Amino acid sequence: MKVFALEGEAGLTPGAVHEMMNSAWGLALDNLYFVIDWNDFGIDDYPVSSVVAGSLADLFVSHGWRVAGTESGSEWGAVAQAFVSILYGENPGRAPSMIWLKKRKGRGYLKYDNASHGAPHAMNSELFWQTKREFADQYDAQFVNFGGRAPAEPAALKGEGTPTTL
Repeated sequence: MKVFALEGEAGLTPGAVHEMMNSAWGLALDNLYFVIDWNDFGIDDYPVSSVVAGSLADLFVSHGWRVAGTESGSEWGAVAQAFVSILYGENPGRAPSMIWLKKRKGRGYLKYDNASHGAPHAMNSELFWQTKREFADQYDAQFVNFGGRAPAEPAALKGEGTPTTL
């Protein structure tokens, strides 16, 4: 059985992660695969990498883990290659494994990095509708009141922005 854990770099609480890395290595949990979404931003104005020495790979390798990753974490081929190298590569030391995927926070949302964190677009704003436009064009979908102003009636507002066809 393979066990996958998912986390973002901003969620790597130093004490807890350090204990987990040591314990997993010491127990030879070679079926543990820690997947980290690396977009370099939490809620702060500065990138995580500007206040942390080294890289994610350095952190995990220093604890005996096998590591693979890609700078192209939004491209399926690169992601698949990182997973294949870890899932099917030799592991004679029975080490746990970590896969990091570098991506851009806010991709497709049109607010990027820390500005995308917990910041919804205003109802029926231009940016709100732009986020629906790519999907509508790609899948020939139609949305209720696409591009229009928000209706004043609560019943009409409830269905606002929902797809009518797919």
